[in-house]
Amino acid sequence: MACPTSLLMFKLENAETRNPLECLICDKEFENPVRLPCHHSYCLDCIRNKNECPVCGCLVDDELTPDRLLTFLIDTSHETADVCANCDKISMPMHFCETCQQPLCNQCRLNTHQAKMFAAHRIALLEERGKVKGRILCPLHGEPYILYSIDTRSLACIVCFNNAALDSRHHLIHIDTAHKMGCEKLEKAVAKLRTFQDDIREQLQLRKRLAIELCESHRASCESIRQTYQEMFDAMLFVRDRLLKKLDEEKEKRERHFHEQMRYLIALQPSIRLYLLSSSIFCSSASKLDFLQSSNDLLKRIQGLLSMECEKPQFTGEIEMNFREEFSHALEPYLGLSSVLMNLPHRCISESSSENTDKSVGQHRRSSYVRRSGSVYTNGSSLPTKYHLLIDLAGAFGEHFSKVEAPLRQYDHEMTNLGRRVQEVQRDLTLRKCMVRKEELDALVKK
Repeated sequence: MACPTSLLMFKLENAETRNPLECLICDKEFENPVRLPCHHSYCLDCIRNKNECPVCGCLVDDELTPDRLLTFLIDTSHETADVCANCDKISMPMHFCETCQQPLCNQCRLNTHQAKMFAAHRIALLEERGKVKGRILCPLHGEPYILYSIDTRSLACIVCFNNAALDSRHHLIHIDTAHKMGCEKLEKAVAKLRTFQDDIREQLQLRKRLAIELCESHRASCESIRQTYQEMFDAMLFVRDRLLKKLDEEKEKRERHFHEQMRYLIALQPSIRLYLLSSSIFCSSASKLDFLQSSNDLLKRIQGLLSMECEKPQFTGEIEMNFREEFSHALEPYLGLSSVLMNLPHRCISESSSENTDKSVGQHRRSSYVRRSGSVYTNGSSLPTKYHLLIDLAGAFGEHFSKVEAPLRQYDHEMTNLGRRVQEVQRDLTLRKCMVRKEELDALVKK
């Protein structure tokens, strides 16, 4: 059954409300579950003809590994409540006689096991005793398992102990002791896994905030670009389209990066919840033998999942683009200061020579003259104020100003970038909760 990518992502985003024992492809309880190297599990029929994992895209091996741990969890979930073997009722607290291998309610335990002949019977609370689903006898010697080897991670009987070498017997411990040690290890691994889960959630929220921030920044930048464009001439149309295209490409690039990381983090959640559920069931419902037989596999899976790391976001949510400089370069042929300063003396000379050929020197002085204040009068009318400065800059002061103009622009550009970087660091510390490198902060302080 094919599962569209959009539907699969919707299922992953709502993984908190899903049953971890249901397949993500068919939405049914796992049937003949298999586990992929990427820690994702599926039904055998659902994944049989697929070349890659539908969740993370990991390549699927030709030989699919049956997931015995998941099979154990499914079988455990199908168990029915035990009733008293004597009265066929459920009366809490329920007990279980290990000798009789029968469940008993509290009243029947008192009525049937008070006699002296039952004094040697071992009775435990039913909730503390898990049903043994695995092998309870040694296949080599036919004796019950009573020991556990911490070296080979396997169960052993008394005959196995007697046949073992003297220097290897110290690796064999009682199953109760091994069960206690295994529970402690699993609890520590679960604590780390819960911390890892919290970190995954926080990182996911960070990517979502970055994606939202990216959209807002993209919208604000587009509006600013369009507003600036409205003040320009028709010649700015090509520049506007080029900037918007570049901005959209940068937005798509960063958004694709954020969504890829979000998909990676979301893909880890089903495995985390499955292993947490497995740990809870193993610690509460599984028998000691089943625990010892399968807990190592669960620990390896948890450790393998904990070893996965998510790369730090390569981009921020802010798109920085000096579009005003681009507009300035595009407008320089029309309103650029440097072009005006370069052409102004030649224009004055050409205009003066042309007027001298048509009119006398006296008429030219009466029709047009330049005052020292910079105001230009032509036939009694004043030119706009923005040209006054250009006339003043045509002299000696203009030459001096042209020398400091470029460094001043460079300094202004550097201060603007420095302010943006400081603001970005402040956002990392307060809003995004990201770690800031000390070297980067020291470099900003020195500047």
